[in-house]
Amino acid sequence: MYHSSYCSHGWIHTDRATTLLNDFQFPDPSIRRLTSFDLTMESAEDNFTKGLQLKAEGEHAKACEAFHAATQLKWNFTAAHIELGNAASTLKNYDRALKAYQEAIETDPLAATAYYNIALTYIDLSETVLAADWLTRTLKIDPQYRPAYIQTAQLLSQDGRDRSAIYLLIKAAYLKPYSAPPLVSAGKLYHRNTQPAAAIRCYERALRIDAWNTHAFYHLGFAQYHRGELAKAIRSLAHSVNSDPSNKLAAALLKTAYAALRPKKRAKKPIQDKLFDLAPDSVAT
Repeated sequence: MYHSSYCSHGWIHTDRATTLLNDFQFPDPSIRRLTSFDLTMESAEDNFTKGLQLKAEGEHAKACEAFHAATQLKWNFTAAHIELGNAASTLKNYDRALKAYQEAIETDPLAATAYYNIALTYIDLSETVLAADWLTRTLKIDPQYRPAYIQTAQLLSQDGRDRSAIYLLIKAAYLKPYSAPPLVSAGKLYHRNTQPAAAIRCYERALRIDAWNTHAFYHLGFAQYHRGELAKAIRSLAHSVNSDPSNKLAAALLKTAYAALRPKKRAKKPIQDKLFDLAPDSVAT
């Protein structure tokens, strides 16, 4: 499983992919020699569940120990290795995270989540070449892994290869189930490359997937406003505000578009006190 959210800069920011207990099928447990770590007599599954609870509570160091205990009790517990890496990443202990993800791959060579999280770790370390390599490996393992397409597109865009990035974003959008945010990101790249018509088509396609996507409505309204299509822009921006009243950018642009659409009032001429200016020599003496 993975979680993603839409950031204000327009890109989809994807967190470490997470796992559930039933995401992997395990053979009979393989117990390793116990380390100096003080293991309880709880099962590996109990430690895994405890680790998830500690992680949700923000106790990432304790979560690391719980996930570590789960892997010591059941070495081929792929999900526990992955979650150990996720908790270590949160603590910025990237060496331990990379080791945990590599051990997850040892237990399950087809665990695309582990490959993907290694790529994200190398992105955090600014090792973009290694990150791109691991993203490619992820897609070889699972060609339907949407976040890998999105992250690859982001790396390509940062390298100035917008056309290739747009291609991957559109491909990511139409993996089942369809997803609107990659199309919004593709539209922003089109806009950056001064192709407003193509950008608008992307936003409209995003809205066909998600009819209440506030970001698609906002960027559609933004593009329409700058093309002088004020009535269309007002309609799109109003939909954006209605779907997300906290969208301050949409609300501000909507106000500006309304003001631009209203006809300007003519300034009233001041009323003259006298209709005629009498010359001084015409005044009766």
